[in-house]
Amino acid sequence: MKTLRQMERRTTMTLLTALLLTAHTLTATAGSAWWGLWNTGMGLVQRSPLYGGSNNLYVRLTAQNSRQLVGGEVSGLRFYLSDKTAVKAARVWMAATPTGEPLLSQDVGTDQLRDLLHDGQPTEVRFSGGPVAVLPATSPYASIYVGYELTLADSPTTYLMAGSGKGGPYSNFYNGIDAAESYGALALQVLASGPAIPDRSVTLLPMGEQTAVARGEGESLLTIVNQGSEPLASITYRVSIDGVEQPERTATLAEPLTEIGREATLPAGYATPAEAAVHGLGVTVTAINSQPTEQPEAVQAALIALSREAVKRTVMEEFTGTWCLNCVRGFAGIGLLEQQFGDRFIAIAMHSDDPAYDRDPMVVSHYRNSTFYKNKISILGGLPSCTIDRWIDCDPYCGYQKTGSFQTDALVSEALSRKAVADMSVTATWTDDSRTAVACDVATDFLYSTDDAHYSLILVLTADGLTGEGSRWSQNNGYNDYDGPDEALLVYAGKGYYLTDMVYNHVAVDIVGVNSGIEGSIAAPITAGQPQRFAYTLDISGNTIIQDRQQLSVVAMLIDTRNGSVVNAAKAHVGDLTAISDAPTAAPRSPRQVYDLQGRHVAAPQPKGIYIVNGRKALFSRTGTDF
Repeated sequence: MKTLRQMERRTTMTLLTALLLTAHTLTATAGSAWWGLWNTGMGLVQRSPLYGGSNNLYVRLTAQNSRQLVGGEVSGLRFYLSDKTAVKAARVWMAATPTGEPLLSQDVGTDQLRDLLHDGQPTEVRFSGGPVAVLPATSPYASIYVGYELTLADSPTTYLMAGSGKGGPYSNFYNGIDAAESYGALALQVLASGPAIPDRSVTLLPMGEQTAVARGEGESLLTIVNQGSEPLASITYRVSIDGVEQPERTATLAEPLTEIGREATLPAGYATPAEAAVHGLGVTVTAINSQPTEQPEAVQAALIALSREAVKRTVMEEFTGTWCLNCVRGFAGIGLLEQQFGDRFIAIAMHSDDPAYDRDPMVVSHYRNSTFYKNKISILGGLPSCTIDRWIDCDPYCGYQKTGSFQTDALVSEALSRKAVADMSVTATWTDDSRTAVACDVATDFLYSTDDAHYSLILVLTADGLTGEGSRWSQNNGYNDYDGPDEALLVYAGKGYYLTDMVYNHVAVDIVGVNSGIEGSIAAPITAGQPQRFAYTLDISGNTIIQDRQQLSVVAMLIDTRNGSVVNAAKAHVGDLTAISDAPTAAPRSPRQVYDLQGRHVAAPQPKGIYIVNGRKALFSRTGTDF
């Protein structure tokens, strides 16, 4: 489709922009630094097109949102253009009100303009009349508007450039309209200097709960924010665990931070404690650029020391539908992720549809109507979309983009890099010959001890090989006209706008505990090395989605009930005999106690049939099986 190809090209330019920004060397004078409500660490995307005539773009700076400017001066302005071709005239300005007498108004010649398409650089303007005083310290309610005006030809090819996320109040004005919620923070910065800007200063963002293996070398990611005028090149820090300080260490940035407000993430290493339990972790910055800090910056977090490394798996809950125009992109993404990550990646295809339309035959109503799904779809905006371990919300193919190349593998890698606090395994067997119920047995082996059991289990029954006839089973194909470079998407090119021969896999046909897990599935206290067992029977006697009972699997997810994120997961095929997930370090199972229906202890089933295993009925289709 023409519109889709245009979006593909537009995303390509966005990616090119990111590369150009990485390569661009920022400039600042001594004692000053670039600052704005947006900075180059926040991402940069094309928003609304700018039309012919005058386009005025500006931000409102106050003592509350711009504390670095209080009592200081601004000596320059920098803004980002996507394409300067259509610009006939430009000026930068500062004023107490958008329509009031300007404190500064300076024309910018078109030969001074720089853009991302041709130059890979922002336009930087130094004020010819010298610095302008802004936000006096004696007036806490003072404000100032800063912006630029572009006069464009009738057929412009330039866009409003803003941050990749939504902006806060007053972060973006477009021709007098506060468009922060729609367009994000305007890609505009000022060259600031003044008493509120120290030479060297950082703030530390909260770390959240950390994990590391006990009796070894741990590493936590420390996010620092530059608040000084001197380029931030390195920090020296000291770690304390349970109040015991460790020797200082130094971390050096790959590239110095030359903007105020720009973030960087650095690894902070330390020696981990011996006990597999929860400990107090503190990190204090003691020097910046090898110079001791006058007021050390510190951050505190909880550190979970694990007895060993767990086998981590990650779950993608993909939101899809047969009626969805671009959802074949999700099929392509899942296929690539399975090839790359194998059984460490678990896919669940959650089919969704408006009940009033009833266009998809694979909808599980209590999944679609759940608070979990409604909250996620309000963030993601539509289909196709997905959530990875319930904390990374993205597109199943393009990652954080909505069009373009395959990028979700980087996000799956990020999810897999998180250390799991428990190993998991799950078994799934039929309860009897009728195959109307699945007995699920989940073993959760926690790798640390705690009295706080803020965990719970979710069980999902999935089906492969679903297919059918009629329009409800036909998959809309928005990639019929695709002519891009991705082979995984070219598979759908020229196959028609409706795919009538689709076979649907990973389809969720039932879920238990969808919002916050199954109550009582994990009990306190938690003791390292003592696996918890949880049994649950899924009744599928009335399930009309299931077609082939030989193609069913059970996915068990361990979630942290404090934030809903998935800690770890396991998957098993539903089989006549015990089907156990292939975890290399699965929790050990206790010896089976097996009795026949007359209550006699047996070592192996003779003949095949129904036996009592650990107090529960189990069907064996093979004789002479060892226990």
